[in-house]
Amino acid sequence: MHEAKMRCSNSMAALLFKLPILCTIVLIIILSVSSVEAQLSPDHYSYSCPQALQIVQDVVVEAIQNETRLGASLLRLHFHDCFVNGCDASVLLDDNATFTGEKTAFPNNDSLRGFHVVDVIKAELEKACPNVVSCADILAIVARDAVYHLGGPTWEVQLGRRDSTTANKTAANLLIPAPSSNVTVLTSNFAAVGLSFHDLVALSGHFSTFTSPFLIALYFIYRSSSVIYIYMVDRHNVINSNLWENNVTGAHTIGFARCTTFKQRIYGDVDINPSFANFLRNKCPRYGNDNVLQGLDVKTPSHFDNLYYKNLLVKKGLLHSDQELYHSDEADPIVRKFSRDISKFYNSFAKAMIKMGEITPLVGNNGEIRRHCRRSNKKL
Repeated sequence: MHEAKMRCSNSMAALLFKLPILCTIVLIIILSVSSVEAQLSPDHYSYSCPQALQIVQDVVVEAIQNETRLGASLLRLHFHDCFVNGCDASVLLDDNATFTGEKTAFPNNDSLRGFHVVDVIKAELEKACPNVVSCADILAIVARDAVYHLGGPTWEVQLGRRDSTTANKTAANLLIPAPSSNVTVLTSNFAAVGLSFHDLVALSGHFSTFTSPFLIALYFIYRSSSVIYIYMVDRHNVINSNLWENNVTGAHTIGFARCTTFKQRIYGDVDINPSFANFLRNKCPRYGNDNVLQGLDVKTPSHFDNLYYKNLLVKKGLLHSDQELYHSDEADPIVRKFSRDISKFYNSFAKAMIKMGEITPLVGNNGEIRRHCRRSNKKL
């Protein structure tokens, strides 16, 4: 008994000794996140480049007018950037002798589009305000402007991010969810970067987000265990990179998917409207027509609205991961709420986009302001 008490006493003493250390760690995390938030501001370019927002908007509007599909493509660029090591424009970097960029990762290869639009924007900004506006901020502004021009909500973009000097293809392969993902995988992946389940549902229609200072700090630990394991297992069932062309967080109320990304659903899933499945089978036979496009929202693929959620109610989600959202007691009330009230969806989506834009940005003296978005200044 005496030995047991001594062990208990020693354990308590050890715990009490560690508490100040744990509290210090938590305090550092909070201060770090607060520092990031303090350095991002919607007025960041008010004096250094007051015309920046208008320059970006003009190019985005012209690009979408020339090709409506680019609206969804530009939105996806921001997500694919932030989801991998934070919002640092790493997704825009081309391969070089030092690293292989993220453009050839499974979720991005022959899938991500709109790089040329970013190039035009950057060139115009460099003429007006040389070496001032970051490529990471361009992606954040472009996403907002694309959504708004296609009929969606607007929000105040926090600015002041800096650009990375390198990219991470391995992280891109591991951290971007495939369209075949189930709710468990999606929830784990979003939670790893601080996204709530409500955020997951809100952004699945169109995009995705991350927040929570504590989960940002835990993200790397969590990612190195269960999340990476989940995706490594998932990858064994993937035939080629086309399966990542559209993912659950890639603007699914707008845009298009190739037949190859949803053939498994229309020929194998049971949770699908029969007439909808037949309609898609006529367009996408079991063999062939892999590159034929289908609107993610069949009725309004070029308009940002809430029909995506209405489609889920009647089992007309195009991708398996879409329909998976309407499968649980937790998700169903949110899906129904967004399907009934577009204003509530818009509000949730805008808040989520702001959160996503704050995922581990480079600020202060970290990173650089690239003069060309496709390469680091060190490589010019």
